[in-house]
Amino acid sequence: MFYSFPPPHVLFFFPRFVRTGSSFVRALGLASLQFCGPVNTARLPALSPGLDPPLPPTVVNPDTGAKEQACVTIAAGLNVF
Repeated sequence: MFYSFPPPHVLFFFPRFVRTGSSFVRALGLASLQFCGPVNTARLPALSPGLDPPLPPTVVNPDTGAKEQACVTIAAGLNVF
């Protein structure tokens, strides 16, 4: 996961114009990652099993033991989500 890497390592994955851009452009790129991620307490409905790969990763729900899709959620930028 990207959030476990310090910012210089994460910037490697961005296009050249972000890596070599101004501090504002780099901060904007890093902020785009901060608002996306799996949210264990607010899982999205499962995607159709008929989809072609790539499929989202699966995780085991610690409460039920069932496999669930770990889809990425986009935050609205408010801490209540």
